[in-house]
Amino acid sequence: TVPVGSITATLSIAGIEFPTLPAMARPTVEDVTFPIDVVYTWVNGDDPAWQAARAERTGGETRRESAGAARFRSRDELRFSMRSIHAHAPWVRTIHLVTMGQRPDWLADDPRVRLVDHHDILPAEALPTFNSQAIETSLHRIPDLAEHFIYVNDDVFLARPARPENFFAAGGDFAAFLSDHTIGLPD
Repeated sequence: TVPVGSITATLSIAGIEFPTLPAMARPTVEDVTFPIDVVYTWVNGDDPAWQAARAERTGGETRRESAGAARFRSRDELRFSMRSIHAHAPWVRTIHLVTMGQRPDWLADDPRVRLVDHHDILPAEALPTFNSQAIETSLHRIPDLAEHFIYVNDDVFLARPARPENFFAAGGDFAAFLSDHTIGLPD
């Protein structure tokens, strides 16, 4: 029983406010309450300065599989991926955009988005680098990066609201959803 006049709190579910008891509005043991950031690596492959630096570094020797122009072509995927994060994961604290000194021309100033230059995370003797794996090994060096972060490719889009628990367990471990279902065609 709940005595008449009990102190109530407000709980928001799917944008609708419901009165409830304060104990019912507190996080549960299954709720993720720690800060979570998102990290993107991005390059403007059409930038002549970037192209020249890449040609000088590689001496023009590249393998098509790992360095073809299609890998660096922008179709504004990053813009729409970031919009999907803002729309469907409002709990994300900060988006860190790791680039080689580049900035998307459409990116407005926003305190929730931080540009991170390769110089901020990689040793000078490793620069310039055009190897995504080398860059990925240094993401943990991003200044002010939350202990828990999600590394997202720019061609990943959230199509519906996501919860932090889709990515992490309340204790801090990453969420892993194992299945014995096969992927692809049988046999």
